[in-house]
Amino acid sequence: MRVTDGSERETLVIMLCGLPGSGKSTVAAELVRRLGDVEVIATDVIGGRAGRYTKLRRQLEGLAGRRRYVVLDGTFFSRDVRDEVRKMGYPVLLTYLKCPLGVCLERNEARRAGIPIKGVIGMQRRFEPPGDDERPLVIQTDRTDPEAAARRIYRAVVRTQAAGARGADSGDSKGSEQQGGTAEDGSNSGGDG
Repeated sequence: MRVTDGSERETLVIMLCGLPGSGKSTVAAELVRRLGDVEVIATDVIGGRAGRYTKLRRQLEGLAGRRRYVVLDGTFFSRDVRDEVRKMGYPVLLTYLKCPLGVCLERNEARRAGIPIKGVIGMQRRFEPPGDDERPLVIQTDRTDPEAAARRIYRAVVRTQAAGARGADSGDSKGSEQQGGTAEDGSNSGGDG
């Protein structure tokens, strides 16, 4: 599915995944400031598991053509869950906000509406970090401030869109689907810089 607005710009989905307390909502807020034409969908406010992806699909379809970017702020704890988003047909930039459990627990504790500690630990046990084949942008959020994380994501967005434009010019629609490379220091090892 190709989603465009009246100017034929494709809506890019920026999927932020990571444990509760890894900085997803804070980085999403920075992306709103940096990107401008963006909508954030926080999956924790979509509702229970039943029908979550149907609701997410409806929200994405409602925003397509109205927004240049959609940021998904959620745990996206398994490959299967991330694949469900990819199956929706939008170009996706997967960004893994990696953070040690102890730091996530401290940040979660500081929240007014934090998740119970057992819940965070349970998610950590079930969490499947994105594999190299998913081509995530990996940002170590215990060593990277939110503004720097947003800058890295912004640069990846620019590269993703440039690759998509090149792919569209050559008839290859796969060019804009993923941008990536992983590096423990949070830098993008995707090859161009």
